[in-house]
Amino acid sequence: MSISRIFNKTFIKLALLLATLGCVALLFAGCGLSRLSDGPSADDVVSGNGSLAVQKGDYLYFVNGYRNTSDIGDSNHYGNVDQSAIYRVKLDSEGRVTEAEKQYDEDGEEIFDKTQSLQNIDILVPLVAGFEYTKLFIFGDYLYYATPNNLRDGSGTIMSDYLHIYRVSLDRSGGNDLVYSSESETANVTWTMHQVGETVYMTILDGNHLSIVFINGSNYQVNHISNDVSSASMPYYPRSDISVKEIDKSIYFTTTVEDDDNTTILKRYNLADKITTEVFSSTGEKYEIKGTNGNKLYYTKTISLQPGFSAKVYALDTSNNETIISNQSVGDNADITAYALTDPTQEMGILYTDGTNTYYKLASANSATQVIDSNIISNILCVQGEYVYYLADSSLYKIKYTEPNQSREALIPSGVTAKGDIVNNFSVNGDKVYFFVQYSENYYMHYVDYGIQTSITDSSAYTHFVGKLLEADYVSESSESE
Repeated sequence: MSISRIFNKTFIKLALLLATLGCVALLFAGCGLSRLSDGPSADDVVSGNGSLAVQKGDYLYFVNGYRNTSDIGDSNHYGNVDQSAIYRVKLDSEGRVTEAEKQYDEDGEEIFDKTQSLQNIDILVPLVAGFEYTKLFIFGDYLYYATPNNLRDGSGTIMSDYLHIYRVSLDRSGGNDLVYSSESETANVTWTMHQVGETVYMTILDGNHLSIVFINGSNYQVNHISNDVSSASMPYYPRSDISVKEIDKSIYFTTTVEDDDNTTILKRYNLADKITTEVFSSTGEKYEIKGTNGNKLYYTKTISLQPGFSAKVYALDTSNNETIISNQSVGDNADITAYALTDPTQEMGILYTDGTNTYYKLASANSATQVIDSNIISNILCVQGEYVYYLADSSLYKIKYTEPNQSREALIPSGVTAKGDIVNNFSVNGDKVYFFVQYSENYYMHYVDYGIQTSITDSSAYTHFVGKLLEADYVSESSESE
């Protein structure tokens, strides 16, 4: 049975048997994997930016598995890592990974020679990249990724709670460039990337420090914007063929006001001329940016001098015109503070919660419609089209949010247990859903493809292991027959 058809009740047993594949000796920390001679074309479309697996043309770049930061210790050194490292694989003509061809002895028996599990696979970055804060981006000839800091502080303690952001060329020319080191612990760092014209921008909110890295080809420069930032817009474009909106040619951010907890200032940093200007500044008004969507900046506004007018949701256009999306409280005493942005292809609106249920509110509507009778806001992975993808019961679901009270749809096939403790352990790229599954000792990448139908699996989707196993996760032929 092909490993692509084993997502059923005997999944782990068969998967481990068929994945008796890797090597004992570490060669270039790639376990003896030969290097692929080719790569994507410069003008190939990139999809899945900012996720566990990013695709450029017919090449998939992915983290091989998951590691808890607390378990890494002193092992995160370049050349020593293959599980949770970054690999790439060339996909077939249908956009799928394919297994390595089986080898047989003179008696026709299959040889379990511990070779790579997939055809056309090699390792790109032998550092931990699959962890709680995994992000992969491809822009131009470079892949950008995050990894736990492997340096020691003055007392000799490994600073793995802090973040390093590196880049590596897709053709392996040059070195592994350290682009940014966080000053705050990783949990307090948010970063994203997008491209305007020929320049790529990496926006980083590091605690209260806002920095933007300007990247032009092989050159990059870190620009420190402000040290008292409370929130910032984080432009996000998962595909390279999406046109950048005018709103995202600037980075919007809020700064605190000394000795005034009720006031923040909304500012705009123009990426082209590098000039910061004030957008709104009024005593007693407090802004908190949610992000950009379509060609609007979404934020909540609290006006301390107007009781009952707290935390209402607004959208701002590039001419500083405000559109109010919520002008009423939720429930008896709660305001809309926890909300998510909908897909930019839909009418302007938000998803929000009253703490118990989740609602869809259009800017043009007087009232909201209930989406689901539970609070999913903090567990939303992404919104695509009319569907919101979210984590519940340690698995991934989607539900149509544009119509009231639709039934949710499970996205992980039955019989498979994904590592479902945090939202960041899943990614959605079109019809493909990426996630981790536990083997003997480690977690490895898998995906389910809802764009390919099969009658063999216990679900209507094509599923597959994708990666390279460590020896500790093999199942020997003899133990399988016992």
